[in-house]
Amino acid sequence: MRAQTSQKMIIINYNLKTDFESDILNAKSVLLKKNVTCVAIHGKEEIESSKSGIKPLLSWIDGSRNLNGASIADRVIGRAAAWLDVLLDPISVYSPVVSVDAVSILMSHNIILYCDKIVPMILNRLNTAPCPLDACLKDINNSMRALSIIRSKIG
Repeated sequence: MRAQTSQKMIIINYNLKTDFESDILNAKSVLLKKNVTCVAIHGKEEIESSKSGIKPLLSWIDGSRNLNGASIADRVIGRAAAWLDVLLDPISVYSPVVSVDAVSILMSHNIILYCDKIVPMILNRLNTAPCPLDACLKDINNSMRALSIIRSKIG
């Protein structure tokens, strides 16, 4: 694992790709300054969403958005969001909070990760148990299988 720390931000897989840094920093800025839950930036194109959870990522997949090479900033990245990110194929992602399993998924697909904190697991909205979607994906190692499970769980 190649990691670098910058201004209290953890960066993983930093040297794998280039020419992305302004997009990911812009995406992070939009996420933290606006009332959005997820943002994707690719050059001059910017897509924002205020939908909760993984709904922005799912809507981008369903809308056949080409985010190959984009930078995505998301409020929280657990297993479910990481697998959806893999399907969207961004060059980099940022989140204030990322689970250990999400780090592994993103690293194995050569997606550069910027985050502020890595946690053992993402919790449910009440912070009383593991995120139910992430729990369903515990032993999954394929993005299409993960998508199928996610769709079956959220309808």
